[in-house]
Amino acid sequence: MKKITSIVSSLLIPLSFNAAATEHKATIYLTFDDGPINASIKVIETLNKHNVKGSFFFNAWHLDGIGDENEDRALEALLLALNTGHMVGNHSYDHMVHNCDGLNGENTAAACNATGMHNVNSYRDPAYDYTYFPLNLAKFEQYIPNITSYPNYVADQFARLPYTNGWRVAKSFKADGLCATSDDYLPWDPNYVCDPDNPSNSSSNAMTLSDMLTNDSYQLFGWDLDWAPENWGIEMPANSLTEPEPFLAYVEASINSCAPVTIEPVNSKAQNFPCDTPLHKDKVIVLTHEFLFEDGHRGMGETKNIPKLDKFLELALQAGYVFDTLDNYIEDWAPDTHYQAGDHVNHQGTIYVAQKDHFAQMIGHRLCIQPYGTTQIQRPTGN
Repeated sequence: MKKITSIVSSLLIPLSFNAAATEHKATIYLTFDDGPINASIKVIETLNKHNVKGSFFFNAWHLDGIGDENEDRALEALLLALNTGHMVGNHSYDHMVHNCDGLNGENTAAACNATGMHNVNSYRDPAYDYTYFPLNLAKFEQYIPNITSYPNYVADQFARLPYTNGWRVAKSFKADGLCATSDDYLPWDPNYVCDPDNPSNSSSNAMTLSDMLTNDSYQLFGWDLDWAPENWGIEMPANSLTEPEPFLAYVEASINSCAPVTIEPVNSKAQNFPCDTPLHKDKVIVLTHEFLFEDGHRGMGETKNIPKLDKFLELALQAGYVFDTLDNYIEDWAPDTHYQAGDHVNHQGTIYVAQKDHFAQMIGHRLCIQPYGTTQIQRPTGN
């Protein structure tokens, strides 16, 4: 299992991702937040149809039935993700709704949804907010006692913070959503003013929490693109989810363009993203949400958007894209493989960089890494 362990200086060229594939354009990492809910099932079935694996950042409060979604099949959805090889990561137990100023002063999911104040004071006390990540793990294990036996269950190693485009991939590969949450106005309110050089208390607390998770061996991933409705302001926003053809064009345009810095709206940005990091080369992380793929109060998500997901997968595969999960963002070291100078590999939680071209070998039970000029990268801290 991988731990966050690196600073890096060059691109790892994928060598063993798809042995039968020809050279591909780029790797797409499809990520889904805020499940498991009933809609997760149809999403997973659509991915499985194309033999594509997704990365799911789950909130276990849906298993408890208190997430204010269609979630009576949440456990079924979680098991389907696990049993069909999709990555399951940690998105906190309650999506930080314990901090939300909800209706009548309550901080339940329903009360917060009633006020829509999710992005205001989202992070108040990093030490307390941190506890909702181990709580998430405990809840998963409560419902599925053997969940840690699944190799694709990596919720103790890979996380995404709610609301904010935060990255902690390596010591030199970190970024934050500096305008993702505020102390007063919602980020899309005309009165909202964001100064990335002086982030809000909530954003600063989120950064502290990111560092705390990193120090606890978590790797955090944000996103390059958000596959979201073109218009959240209409009565049924899911009906305006971007069509697959233009969204694939967005993917194409985002490759190696430092999209986290340029994407809109402002609360989706990662303003201090390290655009020169080689580990981001030829990779695109797409964020979307399962609740956009169900028929309900947000619109005809299953009727309209499951076909869009199906078509997007078809088009992307035809165009030469490869899909993978975030636990493979950095390739695993493999013996009997030619590596080029500058390639990066993960081995037992440590990232190595090749100093010269070489052929990786294993003699007996000993890895021949160092003799071929590969340098171990130091484990990062959150600072």
